[in-house]
Amino acid sequence: MRHKDIHPSAHGANVRRFLDTLKQHDGRITRQEYKTIRGQAIAGDIDGAAKGLNALLGERAGSAAP
Repeated sequence: MRHKDIHPSAHGANVRRFLDTLKQHDGRITRQEYKTIRGQAIAGDIDGAAKGLNALLGERAGSAAP
């Protein structure tokens, strides 16, 4: 774990909550992107994973515009 001041169970709850959010967007990103972001979150970089997910979803929304 990166942050020693964060209780492990709190970290696990955050990871589970993020993975639930990630599952909601499963059909909008490629399988490889899903696996990469999931691995990043499990490794403890939830902020980075969330930023990456938001960037991917923003790209998808932007590419749909004419």
